[in-house]
Amino acid sequence: MSWHDRLKPISLNKKSSFRLLSRFYQQAGRVTGDRILDLPDRIRSEFKEILLNRGIDERELSSLDNFLPIDVAWKTRLFGDSLPVGFILT
Repeated sequence: MSWHDRLKPISLNKKSSFRLLSRFYQQAGRVTGDRILDLPDRIRSEFKEILLNRGIDERELSSLDNFLPIDVAWKTRLFGDSLPVGFILT
């Protein structure tokens, strides 16, 4: 069983659980344009279906279908702090 299949039984009926999982589904399923980071289309479609069934507006889910550039702030939240540009460890 894959990690995304293990999430399916988690109840999205509680407001707090839904808020956390909906954000996870949107961030994990985001199209980044990077083959390593992007999930397969089938999984992104499953995430989108789950969110639509819970009443999330389709306009909020555009990052699951289309590439949206990742800004520096989002990348920092995802991967943590990075070295300043031009700084090289030797």
